[in-house]
Amino acid sequence: IISIMYDKEDPAIKPTFTTASVTSFTGDGDTRDYFNEDVTFNLDVEEQFPTNETRELDGSAISNQPTPYVLIRSHNADGDSQEEVKAIPDPENNHYTFQHSFTKDGDYEIVVAVKDEAGHTNEYVKHIKIDKTAPSYGVTYKTINQNGLPRVINALSFGLFFREKVRVEVSLNDGYYGSGAQYIHYID
Repeated sequence: IISIMYDKEDPAIKPTFTTASVTSFTGDGDTRDYFNEDVTFNLDVEEQFPTNETRELDGSAISNQPTPYVLIRSHNADGDSQEEVKAIPDPENNHYTFQHSFTKDGDYEIVVAVKDEAGHTNEYVKHIKIDKTAPSYGVTYKTINQNGLPRVINALSFGLFFREKVRVEVSLNDGYYGSGAQYIHYID
């Protein structure tokens, strides 16, 4: 008996995110999605003939396990970490599935790599940022030094007819994992 596999297709990687709010930013040749709530990454890989083989992605050796390989790199309040996870096979339907929830503010990189018995490969890399914490702000008022007549008139009128000049300073802190302020608006 001779078996022949005929496979001309690359493995199909179909990622989705379950959340309603996402903002995308492209800079330095990289697209990063910002989420302001918990997000779940869902992965569906369609491949009829997966292989078992050690792969290397971005200098990280991936252990000998069935593809697809899923690597989650995290940089959050818990520190830096890298987690290799295995997708769940559904051999009857030639699919593999994977799900991961991101619940902490931080930067994440999702790396998926698939190789089949015919040597076809496909990779998916996604950078996301979770920022659920609103920025904090502070406002300070500083009187601009006024001498002479303006100071006397201000004192005599109790500030009703002649007011001192004041500098308003607004500071904004979006934290280490913040996505940055979209705008600061001052209403006089």
